Parts: sequence; C-alpha cells; structure tokens
Amino acid sequence: MAGLSGRKIAILATDGVEQVELTEPLNALKAVSAEVIVIAPKSGQIQGMNHTEKADKLEVNHDLSSVQLMVLMRWCCRVAWRIRMN
Repeated sequence: MAGLSGRKIAILATDGVEQVELTEPLNALKAVSAEVIVIAPKSGQIQGMNHTEKADKLEVNHDLSSVQLMVLMRWCCRVAWRIRMN
C-alpha cells in the first residue's frame, strides 16, 4: 500500500457497519499516509457494530449530500474548462 501515500480515499459507511470492517482499513490507510475521509448518509457519527451488539460511535467527515454537491461542482468546472479550450 506504499503507493497510496498522499492519495485521497473515501470510505462509504452507514449505521450498523461492522466496526472492524471500517476501522481496520481506515487505520491501515492512515498508516501509509493516505488522506482518508468517511462518508455517510448523515453527518456527525454512525453506529458501529460488533456482530449483533452495538460498538462505538464512529466519526463521519462528510455527509452524502455535501459530497454529491462537491462532485457536481467539480464536473461543472471541467465542462466549463473544456468549452473554454475549444
């Protein structure tokens, strides 16, 4: 995973995520200096699970609606740039 240093990586998760299935990849990616963000349907925190038992609340960096807006804005900028270059 050394080639991931400095890369931006998103992890999509929601309430009920198996906690180790989120935290283990997140920690491994951070260990190689990747910039990791957690995206969920709602902002704040999501509920992690340990099989059928509640585990920790996990921090969310961005909610899905704000990410959709960022993607749309980036796409619009690319279209405008292509129009300008032609």
